[in-house]
Amino acid sequence: MEYWTTAGTVEYVRLENTMNGILKPICNVTLFKKWGSLAIAIIIATSFSGCQKIAVSGTISSSTTSSIDNKADWTTYTDGNTVGQVFVKGNDLWAATEGGVVEWNMAAGTYQKYTTYDGLVSNYVSGITQDKAGNLWFVTRGVNEYSGRSWQNLSEIPDIGINNLLISVTAIALNNKNNIYIGMSDGSIYLFNGKYQQIKSPRETPAPVTSIEALALDNNNNIWSISSEGIQRYNGKTWVDSGDIPGFPQGTLSFIGVDKNDDLWFQDTSDLPSSYLYRYDGKSWQKIEILLTDSDVQSIAIDNQGNLWCATLGTLNRYNGKTWQTFNCPVRGIDSISVDDKGNIWCGANTNGVLRFDGNSWKTYLTNDIKGINDQTFIAGDNDGNTWVSTGYGLSCFNGKNWEIVNSDVVNATCFLQDTQGNLWFGSGETLYCYNGSSWNIITPPFGVFGSFNSIVEDNTGGIWVSTNNIVARFDGKSWTTFNVGNIFGVSPMGTLINSIIIDNQNTIWVATTDGILHLDGTDWKIYTTSDGLTENYITGLLQDKSGNIWAYGYGSGLDRYDGGSWQSFLPDDSISDIAQDQNGNIWVATDHGVIKFDGNKFQSYTTADGLSENSIRLIVIDNNDVWCGTYDGVNYYDGKAWQSFTPKDGLAGVQVLQIVSEKSGDIWFFSIFGGISHYAPTK
Repeated sequence: MEYWTTAGTVEYVRLENTMNGILKPICNVTLFKKWGSLAIAIIIATSFSGCQKIAVSGTISSSTTSSIDNKADWTTYTDGNTVGQVFVKGNDLWAATEGGVVEWNMAAGTYQKYTTYDGLVSNYVSGITQDKAGNLWFVTRGVNEYSGRSWQNLSEIPDIGINNLLISVTAIALNNKNNIYIGMSDGSIYLFNGKYQQIKSPRETPAPVTSIEALALDNNNNIWSISSEGIQRYNGKTWVDSGDIPGFPQGTLSFIGVDKNDDLWFQDTSDLPSSYLYRYDGKSWQKIEILLTDSDVQSIAIDNQGNLWCATLGTLNRYNGKTWQTFNCPVRGIDSISVDDKGNIWCGANTNGVLRFDGNSWKTYLTNDIKGINDQTFIAGDNDGNTWVSTGYGLSCFNGKNWEIVNSDVVNATCFLQDTQGNLWFGSGETLYCYNGSSWNIITPPFGVFGSFNSIVEDNTGGIWVSTNNIVARFDGKSWTTFNVGNIFGVSPMGTLINSIIIDNQNTIWVATTDGILHLDGTDWKIYTTSDGLTENYITGLLQDKSGNIWAYGYGSGLDRYDGGSWQSFLPDDSISDIAQDQNGNIWVATDHGVIKFDGNKFQSYTTADGLSENSIRLIVIDNNDVWCGTYDGVNYYDGKAWQSFTPKDGLAGVQVLQIVSEKSGDIWFFSIFGGISHYAPTK
C-alpha cells in the first residue's frame, strides 16, 4: 500500500455547505495567489466521513473514451472510530461507524475496514442486524448485505434511489422469512421480499413526517416502529398506537433494543431519578426497577449466564436478577454494547472507538484514522507537500507517511492561507492561528466575529485580509483596519452578510454579499447593485479572469461581467453554483441544468446527453485545462474531447461530491458527504 504526498501547490478549491438541505457556498471560490503562495481552502460540512487509506488500482468504468489514465491509484480517508453500533459474530466484532464498516478480530486486535469501494452504499453506517442464515445486514443510508465473502447492495427503492441526500434508509428489521422491513428518513416504511412494497403508514391521519428511528420485530412477527411521533405496532394489516396495545406500560417509554432472544426492551423515564426497564417477550411484560447514576439506558445485552447488561452514557451496569452492579467507563458516550462467548462486553464508544470490558479492566481499540473527520471538517495542502485536516478534535497534519495531531485548539477551522513568507493561517471560531513552522501565534481580532471566519487572502504588501459574516478586515501584523458591510450599505450592522472576498490583480478587494458587491479601491468603497447592472443583488461568488474582468454569479442570480466600466448580464435565468476559467480563457459555468462553456463569443452547453452523470452541477474545477465537475451523482471529467464519470466503484469515497482540490502535481482531492476524502493520483 502506497502513501501519497501533496507535492505541489493547490491551484483551485471549491467548497459548499449544506444547510436545511440546500447547498450554499461558504467561501470565495477563486483562489488568487502570488509567487510561491498557497491560496485559500475552506470546507465546512456536517456528517462528513473521515479517515481511511485504501490503495486501489482498477479500470475506470465509463460510457465514453477519455485520455485519463485507467490505472490511477485512489486513496480514501474515513473515520472508523465514530461508532454507532457494535455486533459480535463468532470471533469477530463488527462496528457500524461513520467511516464504513470495521471488522475487528477480537483475539488479535487487528481490523479490516470496508467502505464504498467494497460496495457500501455510503460510508455512513448506522445499524447492524443478522438474518437467520448468519448474513449481516447494514444500514448505510441504503441497505447492504455481507455474506462473509462479498457485499451486496439492495436494489434502489423506487422513486428514491441510493444517491438521495434528503431521503435515506434509517432502520431495518428482518423477520423469520428474511423479509426486510425498511424505515426511511421521511417516515415511510417498505417491505422487501424480492420486490418493494410500501406498507401502510403508522399514521392513518395526516401527521408531521418524521424519520423512522428504529424498527423491531417481536416474537409474534409484529413490526414495531419508533419515531418522534411515538411507538406503533403493525400486525401485517393495521397499525396500533402504543396506548392502544393491551398491557403496554404507562409512562414515557423509549425503545432501547432487541436482545438475543428477540425480546423487546423499553425504558420508562417519566419519574427520574427512579426508572424502569420493561421487557416484552411477545406475550407478557416484565418490569425491572433501575437506580443508576446515569439512568438513561442506551443499549442492552444478555450474557451467557443470563445477566442483563445495560449501557448508559458513562457506565456499564449488570443485573443478575436481584441486584445491580455498576462499572464506570473510561470515556463517556457508550451507544451500543454486545457480548462475546467469553463474557467480554464490547462497547461502541461514540467518537472513542471500541472498548472491551472483561469484568475487571478496560481496553480500547482504535483504527488508524483522524478523529472526527466526518463532523465539521476542513482540508488544505501547503507548498511543502503537507496535508492539513481540522475537525472538532483539533488540527492534524499528514506528511506523506503518518497523520499527527499538531494543535488540538484549532478545531473546526473554516479557512486557510499560506502567505508569501510561508506562514500558515487558520481561521477557527473567532480566533486566527498563525504557524511559522515551529511555533504558533494566536491572534484574537478586536472586533466581534459573529460567526466563523469565511475567507483569508493576502494582498501584495503582505497584508492579511479576512471576512466574517459582516466584517471585512485587514491585519498588517500589528494592527487591524475593519469595515462593517452593513454600515457601508446603510443598513443595520448585521443586515448584510458576506459570502466571499477576492483581491484582484490591482491589489484591490472585492466583496460578494447578500445585498450586492462592494469594491474597495484605495480608501473609498464602491457599491454595485441591480441599479448598476447586476442581475440580482444576492451574489455568491466572484472571479477575475485573465483579462482583468470581474465575474459575479449566484443561485438564481445569473452571470454578470464587469469590464471596468459597466456590467453586462449573461444567463439571467440560470441558477449558477460555480465558475472557473481554463488556460485558453474559456469561462466554465456550473448550473442546475448542465455545464456551460463561454469562449467570449458564444455559449456551449453540456448535459447528460453529452455524457454528464447528471445535469445539476455543484462545483467546477480546471486542472491543466481539464475540467472536473462535482455532482450528487459522482464526479465528471472532461479532457476536451469526451466526458467520463467517477463513482465509488472507481475509488471515489461517495457520490455526493461537495469539494474538489486540484494540485499542480496532477493529483486531485475530492470530498463526498457521507463518503469521506478521496485522493486521486494519476499514474505519471
